[in-house]
Amino acid sequence: MKLDKQVTSLKLSKKLRKLGVKQESLYGWRPMVPDSDGKQEWDLSSMRLQLLAEPKWYSAFTVAELGEMLPEDIKGVRFSSCKQDSHWDCMYSSDERAVDKTEASARAKMLIYLIENDLIDK
Repeated sequence: MKLDKQVTSLKLSKKLRKLGVKQESLYGWRPMVPDSDGKQEWDLSSMRLQLLAEPKWYSAFTVAELGEMLPEDIKGVRFSSCKQDSHWDCMYSSDERAVDKTEASARAKMLIYLIENDLIDK
């Protein structure tokens, strides 16, 4: 499985940082030199201790790191697949669930939901 399917996307990584989640992860999104059109490209790389304070990096949290951040009362995380759709569900209760194509994204969306609704501390 490719690394980018095992960590949070750049979009979710930016959202987590904006919400104040501490930027400590094995991997991070780092900006590359903009291309000739000025478009910013991003690279998924191993985080180094000296770069943790780098404001341009965003932590790309792994499934395991997100599991450590989520509360113990998460009801479960499961994979569902059928011919038309495959997705991951992260359930906090019967009413609160996050769904996405990767487990890392489903867990990140649940963490975002819990923080935004003051159900956990950052």
